[in-house]
Amino acid sequence: MNLELLNDKVFIEEVTEKVTEHGIVIPDSATAKIGSIGIIYAIAKNDYDLKVGDKVIFSKYTAEDIILKEHGHPDKKLKSLTVDSLHAKILED
Repeated sequence: MNLELLNDKVFIEEVTEKVTEHGIVIPDSATAKIGSIGIIYAIAKNDYDLKVGDKVIFSKYTAEDIILKEHGHPDKKLKSLTVDSLHAKILED
């Protein structure tokens, strides 16, 4: 399914389990103070250096839960919010 988001919307696929490069699992409660981590699934055209696949930190309290249904594929649970609601882009070394 191809999506073209309008205005300044972004769909995020939340990463529920955080694993360090050394394989240590960080529980969700440990990262609750900084926000949720997710991967951009779809994004409207924007002036930021953001694209599909980028890892970002966002507040789960400003996000709206949506379920994307596509025939023949499992339902996709996403978060919908505005680009301005993102806290940071996670830069990989």
